[in-house]
Amino acid sequence: MESFLYHSKFMYQRSVNNHKIYFMNSKTAFLKKGGLILVFIQLCLPMMLLAQQSQVSGVSKSTPVHITRAVVPPYLLVKENSLVLFDNNNNNRIDALEHGSVDFVLQNKGKGTAFGLTVSITEKSSINGLVFENNINVGRLEPGQEKKISIPVRGEFYLTTGTAELSIVVKEKSGFDSDPMSIKFKTLEFLQPNVKIVDAQFNTEGGGTLRLGLPVTLKVIVQNIGQGVTDNISSEFQLPDMVFATDATKFAIGKLLPGESKVLNFEFTANKQYNKPRIPITVHLTERYGKYAHDTILQAAVNQVLAKVSKDIDTRMPEHVNITNASLTSDVDKNIPQNNKQNESRFALIIGNEDYSNKQKDLSSESDVEFARNDARVFKQYCMDVLGIPKDQIIYHEDATRIEMEKDIEKIEHIEQTMEGQAEVFVFYAGHGFPDEKTKDAYIIPVDISGADAKSGISLQSFYRGLSEHPCKRITIFLDACFSGGARNQPLLAGRFVKISPNSDPISGNMVIFAASNGEQSALPYAEKQHGLFTYFLLKKLQDSGGNVSYDELYKYLRKEVSNISNIVNSKIQDATVIPSPDVADQWRSWKFN
Repeated sequence: MESFLYHSKFMYQRSVNNHKIYFMNSKTAFLKKGGLILVFIQLCLPMMLLAQQSQVSGVSKSTPVHITRAVVPPYLLVKENSLVLFDNNNNNRIDALEHGSVDFVLQNKGKGTAFGLTVSITEKSSINGLVFENNINVGRLEPGQEKKISIPVRGEFYLTTGTAELSIVVKEKSGFDSDPMSIKFKTLEFLQPNVKIVDAQFNTEGGGTLRLGLPVTLKVIVQNIGQGVTDNISSEFQLPDMVFATDATKFAIGKLLPGESKVLNFEFTANKQYNKPRIPITVHLTERYGKYAHDTILQAAVNQVLAKVSKDIDTRMPEHVNITNASLTSDVDKNIPQNNKQNESRFALIIGNEDYSNKQKDLSSESDVEFARNDARVFKQYCMDVLGIPKDQIIYHEDATRIEMEKDIEKIEHIEQTMEGQAEVFVFYAGHGFPDEKTKDAYIIPVDISGADAKSGISLQSFYRGLSEHPCKRITIFLDACFSGGARNQPLLAGRFVKISPNSDPISGNMVIFAASNGEQSALPYAEKQHGLFTYFLLKKLQDSGGNVSYDELYKYLRKEVSNISNIVNSKIQDATVIPSPDVADQWRSWKFN
């Protein structure tokens, strides 16, 4: 009844209003037959009904009725394990100048639609330089649906190192928000890269000297020795007048991680009009940021003795904290200890025979003694810097022929004679040795002598006898060669590998011999170090000790290290040996190198 009265009152008011409008605006009178009756009914009937209702109930009902609409709510959830950090270099952190995103999947598990969705993001840890949007509009999400949401984040140049914590909540227009969630991840400040040339080497195809008109290869290692990553790295080789590039002068290097490096080979030729003693080559380096690469000027002297082109080195390095400079040479070739004292009574004979194939047409390059020249060169430097031997008292030869070797041996024997027992002589030989198949006598092989004609080489027995013919204070011999028919993994005779246990040659005087191997063993290379295995550890001990090491200590070190590393690296047995003269008994053990 209350509803009916309310409706009647409403209809009465609407009727009054309508008729006011009607009488004010109508141009045609509505006073036709029955019109007054209709108006009367419309005006009076609601009033009568209200009066009747009032009499019945005794209460006047004038308050309107509110009708409440039923609402079906959404239910917002973040899908389990979907909240993750994505970063460009996949190290699960945001680095300075790096872009990434925080992603998650939003689900509507309710029965109603979620309207006006907005993702609100705040950062709790106050990390400077971390940039992200504070609010992201998502729109609506129907019941049973899900949506992947991505929040872009990036690190500015001034990003600080720390742990960021993002607090995230999805807000819904009607207040049906998701539960708050958070994600933590590391941030890293900008780490500077440092791109530079860390090693360089001039060389030629067959070794020899730098000559005008002939091509020369400059091999360099470009390395990122900083802790930061950089890319868009390039290099340009800039040449002086009268010097020409054989090929490209620019190289695209790309990206280098901390510690990573790349080898570049650049070939050039100076024409015969070049009239300066040295050839300077500038290597110009650039990288992404324009300030973390360094130019280097490399110089080679005209007629300088150059190394033979070596094999490429794998210089890839994983990302790590401690960075070691990549190198075209071994660790023992650098940081050689300096002994400022010169010993005027010391002399040296050094021969490195490597290139046999150029002197013998029936041999391939595989028969060459790899790294023998490098062995000789570096040992010469140790003689000067560690052993204190004056440079002009060193007889030095690379790839010596038989005649050249005989002359060198005569020189050192003559020095012993003139020094009247006061000379201290050091002899170093790296190269082929070979036994005579019939007599089993051992021979040192010059580069122009075939293994089939071992007797034409230098008899080891005669060599020892000649050195000990004149009295000397000491004679120390280092032999990085074997005399069993093999050398550094390859035979001297093409297509033939004969192993013969050589005779043991008697020695006398104040002589001690350190040999790379014994019996039927081969003297093997240490390719990673670019030396003979024996020579590398000989130099290593002199480097570590600064020459303050006894002969006995050196022998024990060589015996241990050469044997262990040969087994690991070459999968062959090689045992360094020492042969002292009976004349020095055990006295040799206490001898020292400085």
